[in-house]
Amino acid sequence: MKRLRTIALLSAALAVLIYWQFFAAPDWFSGRTVLLRIENGYTIKDVSESLFGSGLIRSPAAFRMLASLKSLDTKMQPGRYQLTTNLNAQNILRAITNPSLGTVSVTIPEGYSVREIDARLAELGLILAGEFAAAAMRYEGFLFPDTYFVFNLNFA
Repeated sequence: MKRLRTIALLSAALAVLIYWQFFAAPDWFSGRTVLLRIENGYTIKDVSESLFGSGLIRSPAAFRMLASLKSLDTKMQPGRYQLTTNLNAQNILRAITNPSLGTVSVTIPEGYSVREIDARLAELGLILAGEFAAAAMRYEGFLFPDTYFVFNLNFA
C-alpha cells in the first residue's frame, strides 16, 4: 500500500512538472504585452513558432499537441492579438481560435507627426511599429487631432 501511494505521489509530481514545463505561462509575474499577428494561411506550426519566438509559450511542440488534442489546430483566426506573457497555452489557444472584437479609443494630440502617431498606435498594440508611418507619410500635415475609436481583435 505504501509503495502504491509513493508511485501515485511521484506520478502526480511528474504530471505537475510536465504541465509547468510545457503548458504554463512563461512569465507569470511580469505580464508583458505582446502583439501577435496571424496571417491568412498560417499553419499551427507557423503560429506556435511565432508564439515561442515572442516568449508567449514554453514549447512549440507542446502547443501544437494541445491544439491537436482539442481539435483546434485548424481553427486559428487571422488577425492581430494583444496577448500577455502571463497567459497559459490553453488561454492563448482559446484567444486565437475565438477572437473577440474590442473598441479602443486613440487620442491624437494637436501637432503630432506621422511618426509620433505611429509610435502611439504601436504602444497601444494596434499596429506593429512603422506600419502607420509607411502608409501615411504622404499625408503629413493633413491628419486631424481628435479622439478616434478603433476596432481591435482580442484583448486577451
